[in-house]
Amino acid sequence: MPAYHSSFNAVSTEAHCQVVGNFPLLPLTTSSRGPAPSNPAGQMDIVDEAISIFRANVFYRNFEFQGNADRALCWIILYISDCLNIIQKSSSKIDANKRLLTAAADANFAIPGDGNFVFGALYQKPASPSDANLLRQYMSQLRHEVGTRLVSIVYGDADVPSKWWMCFTRRKFMNKSL
Repeated sequence: MPAYHSSFNAVSTEAHCQVVGNFPLLPLTTSSRGPAPSNPAGQMDIVDEAISIFRANVFYRNFEFQGNADRALCWIILYISDCLNIIQKSSSKIDANKRLLTAAADANFAIPGDGNFVFGALYQKPASPSDANLLRQYMSQLRHEVGTRLVSIVYGDADVPSKWWMCFTRRKFMNKSL
């Protein structure tokens, strides 16, 4: 059975959205500041899609990119894995939210083109330093959105995380981690 791919592959071309290297700057439904274009209210964005297919895709050791949006999807899935590990170490929903916001605000994370980027050969380096800065800002905005949405989904109304999410903390998508 093949892995789930992004439904945004058709709109992730340079004609429909801005692409830095081969990482698309897809629209987001967000309240945080950043370079992401705004997504119409009520429509699914790449973060919603990544969270919804995370538990199915995390079992795959191979993933064939069918478009640029799959590159964003893979990176978000790896970040969700890191977020679940942070949530596992948290004592409450409030603590998890604080830890994930702190992790999202950390500016020392690898972007495509850096030597320690997890998928170095599969992502293109940004063409200029200004493109690299734009990509870092977008990825930081993605990190913030993933952390915020994941806490509300994993915890729901309870003060303990869902065991159906926490059972995936040991899983590594494509045997990789950020």
